[in-house]
Amino acid sequence: MHPDRLSRITGGMAGFIRTGVYPEGFPESWQPGLTLYRTLTRSILSDMVDTAFPICKRRIPETVWNDLTELFIRECPLHSPRLWEIAGNFAEFHRNENTGVRLGYPWLDDCLNMEWIELELFNRPDQPGWKFKAPTGRTGEKVSLIPDHELLVLNYPVFRTAGPGLKPETCFLLLFRDPVSLTVQFINLQPVGALAAECLRNEPGSCEDITDRIYKLAGISPDRDAMTRLFTLFRSKNLLTRISKEKQ
Repeated sequence: MHPDRLSRITGGMAGFIRTGVYPEGFPESWQPGLTLYRTLTRSILSDMVDTAFPICKRRIPETVWNDLTELFIRECPLHSPRLWEIAGNFAEFHRNENTGVRLGYPWLDDCLNMEWIELELFNRPDQPGWKFKAPTGRTGEKVSLIPDHELLVLNYPVFRTAGPGLKPETCFLLLFRDPVSLTVQFINLQPVGALAAECLRNEPGSCEDITDRIYKLAGISPDRDAMTRLFTLFRSKNLLTRISKEKQ
């Protein structure tokens, strides 16, 4: 088949799936099969969106949520061959459309982004050659954050609850994929904890190094006990990996 003809056919099918308007020039004999294909494709897309964003879907009236899905399918071109990446397209589309603010759900961008990052982390390919090395907790031991994590700054605490009456609150949410269980988890951090995570993202260090570094940046006296508790929490969640001596 000539590439131009193939492009016209695939483009016509995509337009039919989005709008329901049967493409001009397509044989009438194709219409029953393409109509079935349209129904199945839209069902798959809708199910993918519902599965990817359970918190958002639960907190928005069903009719409104269905309208958001319909608008996305109708207006947003899809380019990725990976079905799960549709969730990222959905979150980006409604962020660009300012949907949450328009409809009175100002927390929606945060919620969509959080749930998309959770899905992306779960599906993220492993880094070639990387192996998790559990820290021992010894004084001076250099560690870094595991690679599969994202630190989000949220304007609403959507990980706790979400709804029309949700009050604004700046939150630092660390999402990560546990290298042992492979489950995606999160920790709600205080500002100093977020700064510690950011330091570990940029440069490995020991608990003592990071404590000195962040409190120097903050311009306040270090709370070493609090930082020790934070590192203990990070180790218990498999968030830290030991840096081998040859890399120190």
